[in-house]
Amino acid sequence: MIKHAIEFSAKYLLLLLSFVLFILNANAHEEPTKTLKEKEDKIKKEKQIQKSKIKTTIVYKLVYDNDTLSPVKHKVFRMGYDKNGSFSFIEAYEKDSLTEKDEYTYSINGDMISENDFALDNKIIEKNVFIFDKDGRLISGISKNKNDSLTGYFKIIQNSDKKSLEFLSYATSDSLKYKLVYNYTGDFDSNDYIEALKYDAKGKLTMKVEKEYDTKSQQTRKTIFDDQGKRLYSFLYEYDSKGNNINITKKHADGSMDWKDIYVYDKNGNCNRLKRYDKNNTLKMQLVYEFDFYK
Repeated sequence: MIKHAIEFSAKYLLLLLSFVLFILNANAHEEPTKTLKEKEDKIKKEKQIQKSKIKTTIVYKLVYDNDTLSPVKHKVFRMGYDKNGSFSFIEAYEKDSLTEKDEYTYSINGDMISENDFALDNKIIEKNVFIFDKDGRLISGISKNKNDSLTGYFKIIQNSDKKSLEFLSYATSDSLKYKLVYNYTGDFDSNDYIEALKYDAKGKLTMKVEKEYDTKSQQTRKTIFDDQGKRLYSFLYEYDSKGNNINITKKHADGSMDWKDIYVYDKNGNCNRLKRYDKNNTLKMQLVYEFDFYK
């Protein structure tokens, strides 16, 4: 599967917690929605893609060396959308050669019900299946290998006061592998989480994420802590008047900058360029998005 995801348990740790920043921004990938707030945000994004009539997006990487842009640009991703704006596939490339591919299917209600990971011979090597409640909240999932044998599963427990969720990941032996806890200031169907905690199988805290928002409910900061509560690093987010995320800055625990990403958007609000600057504000890399449209 795509390398941002790795194997089943680690994959949904990364997707659901967003511990790892996905460099391609909001239109790059899809994940099952575990709350109605997430479902609402997903539908909003799909409507924007549908309105723009985007069929595929190809992402090229251009690298700077000693302030000089390399004359060669390499394809790194190709992403597809159906006519409803739903994310249908993603392909990963290395030096313009296809290395991995994932495909997604949806229910009649628009919920992601499966993700299939393909080898280069187009045979399925892993399949993840997702189960939702009647309102469209993710409640469980399973993973199978190329032989259709179960390799793992998870379930989500919704707290009765709707202020927290628990994500429990299991091995095939029914032994707990880890637990994630999401905490919210209010109803999880109306808010994004403010804190996420990861525990190992023995209940030991291994990582914490804290998120902050502005008065428009836009995320302004995400801070990552280790198992001792020590701050590791933070991401700072800035937006334009239309609500587009235009800057993401990663800072070390001492407040010094590690890198900054600047996002550029087209007239329809679709990201079409990303610029990566290092700690000295030197441009080091660009991602360029090229779109193909439905007629």
